[in-house]
Formats: sequence, C-alpha cells, structure tokens
Amino acid sequence: NNIAPKIGVDLPAAADYQQEFTIRYDYPVYFTEGVFDRDNPVFEHALCRRESGKRHRFAAFLDANVVASWPALAHEIAAYAQANADTMEFVAPPEVVPAGECVKNDASVVTRLQQRLCELAIDRHSYVVAVGGGALLDMAGFVAATTHRGVRHIRVPTTVLAQNDSGVGVKNGVNA
Repeated sequence: NNIAPKIGVDLPAAADYQQEFTIRYDYPVYFTEGVFDRDNPVFEHALCRRESGKRHRFAAFLDANVVASWPALAHEIAAYAQANADTMEFVAPPEVVPAGECVKNDASVVTRLQQRLCELAIDRHSYVVAVGGGALLDMAGFVAATTHRGVRHIRVPTTVLAQNDSGVGVKNGVNA
C-alpha cells in the first residue's frame, strides 16, 4: 500500500498535475471627512461600486472609544442609510465593542459578533462596516470572514495607526 515513488523511478506524465492560479484583488482607498454626512457620496460609492443597481445590506461594529467621543455616530449612520435607502439598508443598530487590543484577545466577543451576523442574515452579498481603531478593524474583518464566506468588509479607521496599518491592509485576525 505504499504509493510513494521509488527513488530513481520516472513517474508517468499522467501522475503529475501542475496547478497554478492568480487572484486579482483590488480595493479602493478613499480619503474623506464627514463620511456619514448625508451629502457625502463616498460611503455610498464604497458600498455600491461593483453593483450599482442593487440595494446593499450592511451591519456595523463601532469602537467603544469612538462612540464615547462621537455619541451621535450610530444616529448619523442610520440617517445616512435612510437618506440613501434606495441603495442601502442598515440592518440593525450597530454593535459597540470594546476598544483596543483586548478586543482581539476575547473569543467571546468574536463568537457574539459572529452569532449576531448570522441572526441578521449577513451573507456574501452584504457588508460589515467597522468604525474604529486598528484592533477593531482587524477583529471585525476576522468575524466577517469566518461567519460566512465572502462577506464584504469596509474599514473606517479612526486613528493614525489604523489609517496606516489596518485601514489600508487586507489582514484580518485575532489573538487565539
């Protein structure tokens, strides 16, 4: 039952299957202020850029520190979605999650957010929008990617470090 070839024995051509593929991956990086101001088209464009004739569903995760300094954020996101209701649906009030590296160390937060996305029927045609620092953006990307294959992720970095790292990177992850 040993199927390994013997050293010095030529394999028939049919036994060698070479596979190669290339994945083209692109993502726009937008720079704007007042991303959820009703007259700012940037967020809508980010949601609709590939499928302009469709109404896009999205859920949001917000960094607790951002909410503390921008208490109207959840309302502004909802108002933005309402003003653009023909192209987007904000499926539920946003989930506020702890700020900082601790969010990537707590498996219960990841599990809770994965369950929430399932409850909201977020799938590969939907988006997860994360607003906050780099740790939240990394964790939210991980949650999106592990909840349902192909869930789209929009990162809204709110710190200089997040703008230079997680906001333009394509990495997702937690510390397990």
